[in-house]
Amino acid sequence: MNVTTAASVLLALVVACTNSTAPEAADHQSSAIRASEPAADILGTWRFDLDASEVASAVHEDCASKSDPTTCWNEISAQAKREKVRFTKENGHAVWTSFAQEGSREVLFVTIPVELTADGKGHVLAKLTGPASGPHAEHFAKSSINQLRVELVDERTIALTSPTKGRLVYSKE
Repeated sequence: MNVTTAASVLLALVVACTNSTAPEAADHQSSAIRASEPAADILGTWRFDLDASEVASAVHEDCASKSDPTTCWNEISAQAKREKVRFTKENGHAVWTSFAQEGSREVLFVTIPVELTADGKGHVLAKLTGPASGPHAEHFAKSSINQLRVELVDERTIALTSPTKGRLVYSKE
C-alpha cells in the first residue's frame, strides 16, 4: 500500500470521528438531572487508537486483499497514531479540534466550538455551539451533526461512536 492510499484510508477515519451519534435513547435520566451533574473532565489531547477501535477489523480485511498485508497494516497503523482530537477551553468556551501530528507540526482537519455537559454516568455531551472551521468544515457541515457523545472508558481513554465506522477509541496524551 502506498502512502497516498494509506492517507486516503486515514482521512476516512478522521471524518468518521465527525460522524458521532447523538445520545442513546436507552439513557432514561431526565435533562434536569443531567444538567445538575458536573461534566467529566475530557480536556486535553487524545490520540486515536486503531487497535482498540472497531474500524480495525475493516482495515485488516482491506489490507488482507493487498499484495503485502503486513506493510499495508503497518503504514495505516503508523498514520493512525498521528491522528488526534483535542478538547480545550478558549476564552471560557470549549472547543473540539481534530488534527494530525506531522513531526512538530499540527495539520488541522476541523475545529468546532462546543458546550460540554454531563450525559449520564461515564458520558459527556459536546453540543456544537457554532460553525465548524478548517479544511474539513464543509464535509462536517454536510453531516448535519449537532452534538458528539463522548464515552469516558477510564481516566486515560475516551470513545466516540460513528454510525459508519463504529466505536473509535482515543488515549490521553
